[in-house]
Amino acid sequence: MTMSAGPRRWSAAAVVCVLLGATGWAQSLGELARREAERRRAIEKPGRVYTNDDLEPTPPPAAPAASPGPTAPPAAPAPAPAVATEVSAEEEEDRGEDWWRERIATLRRDLERAVLLQDALQSRINALTTDFTNRDDPAARELIAADRRRAIDELDRLFDEARDLEQQVADLEEEARRDAIPPGWLRP
Repeated sequence: MTMSAGPRRWSAAAVVCVLLGATGWAQSLGELARREAERRRAIEKPGRVYTNDDLEPTPPPAAPAASPGPTAPPAAPAPAPAVATEVSAEEEEDRGEDWWRERIATLRRDLERAVLLQDALQSRINALTTDFTNRDDPAARELIAADRRRAIDELDRLFDEARDLEQQVADLEEEARRDAIPPGWLRP
């Protein structure tokens, strides 16, 4: 079996390219380092190097007002009105495992409902778009277009509501993390 002239030429060209690439254009690491050193010496004025001394001092961040963890010793109560202390103590007592579980479950249920309504409304918009396209009567098309605009406005509202609910879930999870709430209290 013999090769035709076309494949032989391609094979020969590939071999030549591989050989030239391996020998002709290879640079050693030492050669690259010498070239870089020469390039750096050739620069008349090097760029500015910033150090910590160049930066203005910033005040230290304020300590977060987080409640002490379970291993931290009890902190002395801050001088505050007695009524405010009693209210916050009652709130802390009310915020047990049941409160956290109920709160996160409510937020997640509302978020799931908003996403479900988004899907249903998107299906309605798609159906109205198809119906609008298939109608010839201008009066019927106008009614369908009005329904579609209302559905799109409602979908935008639902997107905003879902975004707010996602943020509320994230905020509650962050609050639980700061208050050292066991993660199991927030699981479904």
